[in-house]
Amino acid sequence: MKTINFIAAVITSVMFTVNANAAVNEVKDNNESKSVEVSNSTNRSMVQTTVDGKMVKYDYILDNEGRVINKVASRWNDDYSEWTPVAAYSVVYTEDETVLSYAKYNSFSKTYTTDVKQTRFNAKDYPIVIRVPECCK
Repeated sequence: MKTINFIAAVITSVMFTVNANAAVNEVKDNNESKSVEVSNSTNRSMVQTTVDGKMVKYDYILDNEGRVINKVASRWNDDYSEWTPVAAYSVVYTEDETVLSYAKYNSFSKTYTTDVKQTRFNAKDYPIVIRVPECCK
């Protein structure tokens, strides 16, 4: 069941990514002296940057309260000139707990692993487990 919910969350994330109309801003991250491209809309925030000389992108989907409910990490593939997903995260908030689900992307089969990992947090102690970086809000 958790695999089906996770896959539905990833599909939702992709739909928002394709349909979002967003403004793009260029931000200078002083901590690591790198350029960060930021794209924001009401329900989505995208961060594109360079880590260890490689281009990476993080797509965040937010709920109506501004909390991250989906995060997809992708790496730029020079061979195919496209973004390749690396991993996807899904967060479910309830009154009692916050559930973080994680799956790796298999680039050979072009699917997320069915071995979805979950971590459960006490909602009072961990009301938010993934945040959009401060530079990118």
